Amino acid sequence: MTSEGEQLAGAIVPALANIEDALNTFARRGTELRISTVSTFAVRWLIPRLSRFQAMHDDIELFLSTSTRLVDLSLETFDCAIRFGRGDWADVASDPLYREQLVPACHPQWLESTGVRALKDLRRAKLLHSRARREDWNRWLDAQALTGVDTAAGPLFETRALAIQAAIAHMGIAIVDPRFIEAELAAGQLVIPFAAPLSLDTGYWLVWRPGRERSRPLAAFRRWLALEVA
Repeated sequence: MTSEGEQLAGAIVPALANIEDALNTFARRGTELRISTVSTFAVRWLIPRLSRFQAMHDDIELFLSTSTRLVDLSLETFDCAIRFGRGDWADVASDPLYREQLVPACHPQWLESTGVRALKDLRRAKLLHSRARREDWNRWLDAQALTGVDTAAGPLFETRALAIQAAIAHMGIAIVDPRFIEAELAAGQLVIPFAAPLSLDTGYWLVWRPGRERSRPLAAFRRWLALEVA
């Protein structure tokens, strides 16, 4: 190699190495999917199903974060978020997942031991509450036209996931979305004593920044979610 060639190689080779490193990093990030969601939805619905997504797309690396705040997808590094509400958020694209329902749920042995048989028996039952959804019992009882139930009494838990665990532990009766307790219902750990589900006008939505749907990981996640919800 001539001296001019050695000089040129000394300048170009490090630059080419930097470009290669940058492209490798970009390629890795191209297979990453960063999701923000609320804790109860993640624990009770999403995570039990995610192994099926990974089996279909084992090259996509998942990062899942839970938060009660509304993330700003234009500023933060999340590819998408699963939000609870009516779907009327500005500056985001969205897919509806499902509208929420409310049903009472309790352990079958608790039901037997307390003698709760009819709706009126809830007046003497121990109600379980979650802090973020303090009005759920009132909504459901109003729909049943049942009065005289003290909805201010009973243990209070930080999340609905904790209230569900308390119901499994015979602590009382919780008010939850039946989709969050599918496994427990199938296993006989919980029962729904009153066949009177209340449909709400709120639900869960997948949201993302417009234009981001062209990302292969997000497109795959959208298709998979549609199949799971169906």
